[in-house]
Amino acid sequence: MNIAKFSIDNHHFMLILVLLLVAVGALSFFTMPKSEDPAVDIAGGSVIAVYPGGSPADMEELVVEPVEEALNELDDIKSIEGSAEDGIGVVGIEFNTGSDPDKKYADVVQKVNAIRSTLPPGLMSLEIMQWQISDVYILQLALVSDSASYREIEDEAEAIKKKME
Repeated sequence: MNIAKFSIDNHHFMLILVLLLVAVGALSFFTMPKSEDPAVDIAGGSVIAVYPGGSPADMEELVVEPVEEALNELDDIKSIEGSAEDGIGVVGIEFNTGSDPDKKYADVVQKVNAIRSTLPPGLMSLEIMQWQISDVYILQLALVSDSASYREIEDEAEAIKKKME
């Protein structure tokens, strides 16, 4: 049967069908949950150590490497990345997709607490953070001047931006 001929012969049926499809589409649009930041669980975390006066080499040897070795014993690891700077060391661990974030966070806490006594006694802080999709940090600055031109303010803003990067 020809669909065009059927549609013309049964125009009342086609009108009702089109109105029904529009109504279902509108209902779906207005009842569908919407979110700017959807609930996504990421299995991962960061270990942040603060050791005042520690050089990057000291932080690497005394803090970052032992934490990385302890965390490397866990299962389902996607990546481990460590960095050391003056007085601060950060180790980030990410687990494979599908891993239970709460269980993996508990495993990370357990492993870090197991080696806590072997870390330097002068360690000021050792924090373990679980990654959350809602952890979004924003810094907003405003440059205001009564006497500077727009060009001078723009140049200063670019300089600040480069320093922050």
